[in-house]
Amino acid sequence: MSTNKIIQTISLTLLIMLICTTLFSFLFVLIFPKTSAQFLYKLGQVNLSSKLYYTDYNRSNDINSLALALDLSIENNDTGLIINYSKEFFNHNKYNDYIVQLNQKNAQSSLTPLIKSMLINEDNYYKNMYAKAMIKNNNVSLAFQLACENLNNTMVNVEDIGCYIFSLFLKSEHLSLFTHIFPNTSQSVGKTLEDYFYLLYDFYFEKVSLLDNENKPYFIALANRIITVAGNVNMVSQVVSEEINTEDVLNKAYLVNESLKGITGEV
Repeated sequence: MSTNKIIQTISLTLLIMLICTTLFSFLFVLIFPKTSAQFLYKLGQVNLSSKLYYTDYNRSNDINSLALALDLSIENNDTGLIINYSKEFFNHNKYNDYIVQLNQKNAQSSLTPLIKSMLINEDNYYKNMYAKAMIKNNNVSLAFQLACENLNNTMVNVEDIGCYIFSLFLKSEHLSLFTHIFPNTSQSVGKTLEDYFYLLYDFYFEKVSLLDNENKPYFIALANRIITVAGNVNMVSQVVSEEINTEDVLNKAYLVNESLKGITGEV
């Protein structure tokens, strides 16, 4: 056999092997998208892995696959996918159960109380990521509407801490949004934040005497929420027309911060 024929035979064999490998890989991904997603993530293919988890979700309606697709889109900072996946995630009929189970899992972990306090409310985390993505995609008004809707729910059940998104709107170009009328009231969003602060403050000092090792993460999270809201109230007081007692708000936030130091053991 001539040298040229040997080279042609080897080349043809390699080409067939390449085609077969490609075809096998394609079929494997098509048939086992979840397994493929896990493998590709280990190779650093975050975006492709996210899309494959979403493919698996479309087949199985498994909220775990949808959550993984969303988590990876957040990791990859893909605002378009974050928005699309979040909408389906929040509307999934098992979303509330998923969040409850995730919160319970975090609470039962061996993490420190301070770290646990940051993981106590995954609904708040996901909705902040969703709103942040919408702002980046210039859907600021829709993101602010989401913030208002969630604050309305949160004020009804203060003890649940709930979802708080307004810290994303403190840039100068967004501050005027706080002058808008809060839904179903006659006052501004900024004034409503002051009301929310006092609700949180009163609840905190009414319940903090019940502090123990088990609920310590909860009270750390609650105290940090109060301090965050106080800072937001101070900022938006500059633009709203109603009178906001920022001095009283900040003084009370200081008391909460001192209490928080006692809880976390800070000097």
